[in-house]
Amino acid sequence: MKRILVVAVAAIFAWCGFTFFSNHAGAEAHDAEHGHEHENEEVDFDNIPLSQKQVDAVDLKMGEAVDRVMDATIAANGQLVLRAQNKGDVASLMGGVVKAIYVKEGQNVKRGQVVALVENTDVVSLQREYFSASKECELALTDLERQKLLNKAGAGVKKNAQQAAKEYHVAHANLIGIGKQLAQMGISTAAVARGKFTTAFPLRAPIAGTVSQITASLGSFADMQTPLMKIQNNQAIECDLNIFEKDLQKVKPGDKVYLSLTNQPGIKLVGHVYGLNQYFNYNSKSVDVHIKIDTQSLKTIVIHGSARRFNGVYVSVKLSTGNQS
Repeated sequence: MKRILVVAVAAIFAWCGFTFFSNHAGAEAHDAEHGHEHENEEVDFDNIPLSQKQVDAVDLKMGEAVDRVMDATIAANGQLVLRAQNKGDVASLMGGVVKAIYVKEGQNVKRGQVVALVENTDVVSLQREYFSASKECELALTDLERQKLLNKAGAGVKKNAQQAAKEYHVAHANLIGIGKQLAQMGISTAAVARGKFTTAFPLRAPIAGTVSQITASLGSFADMQTPLMKIQNNQAIECDLNIFEKDLQKVKPGDKVYLSLTNQPGIKLVGHVYGLNQYFNYNSKSVDVHIKIDTQSLKTIVIHGSARRFNGVYVSVKLSTGNQS
């Protein structure tokens, strides 16, 4: 009985071992077969599936693609500039000796303000001419009025009245001409007509602004070709940018501009394009683009600190040329 039991148990173990090894060999063959198939497949790198575990690991957020509008900008460099209308020279209309200087460099002045005094004895001759012309004009006017009264009374001669009118108009025109020369030199014609002559005449500021330079000194000779001082209106400062030819088609009047002063990193200004130069610089391959600095921007920096906005200061710029999808 025991012998039969041992034989039965041995048979069962033999069957189990055969089944196990048969299944294992089949699985290996299956894996090998399919492994060769995967080697020949192409991987789609544009559509690689991710498991939920991988998504959670990188905190990946899913969403829909949306069209957005982005601002197009151009980086450029330039300089602050003053136009000719905002720069003035103080020069004498007649040579003479500088007798007084009433301002200092850096001082603000108003248009028409007296800034210096020049003396020249030759100016007395012009005043004498005006004084004589004024007397001749008075006599000519008196004679003309007398001839009118005679004609009105029927005792006058028409020819005499016509001659009196002619002489008056000539005398008056001469007086006006000399008077304009005196007025241009800042000499009062009313005072000269009363016989009050002067050997000195004032020099006045041609524009409102700041005295940027004084080249004259007391006692120096002032001639008509050399300015005694220069005045600049820095409140009207503008900017010229150098835009390269590859970017010219993108720039148009009205484009907004953001400026940074290279010598004052904390100063930011805002402006806009108002014109493009029609001259192409072949050396730099660029065109000057003119920028008007917004008034509100200038007021803001004055309130929060005085910025040195001088002619020639370099700036770096971001120029917004509009939107692009």
